[in-house]
Amino acid sequence: MTDAAKEARREYMRKWREENRQSIREYNRNWRRANRDAMNQYAKNWRDANPEKTKGYRESYWERKAEQIGGAV
Repeated sequence: MTDAAKEARREYMRKWREENRQSIREYNRNWRRANRDAMNQYAKNWRDANPEKTKGYRESYWERKAEQIGGAV
C-alpha cells in the first residue's frame, strides 16, 4: 500500500468509527458478554505472568484511594 492509500484508509476508518460509534459499542458489549470467561482467564494469566506490574498497579490504586479519602475528610 502506498503512503497516500494508507492515509486515505486511516481517514476513512476514523470517519466510519465516528459515524458508527453506537453500533461499535453494542458489538463490543455483546462480545465481552459472550467471551467473559475467556477474558477473565486471559487477565488471570497476565497477572500470574506479571506479578511485579500487578503489585505496582495495586499499590498505585491504594495510594490514589488514600489521597481521595484524605482530601474528603
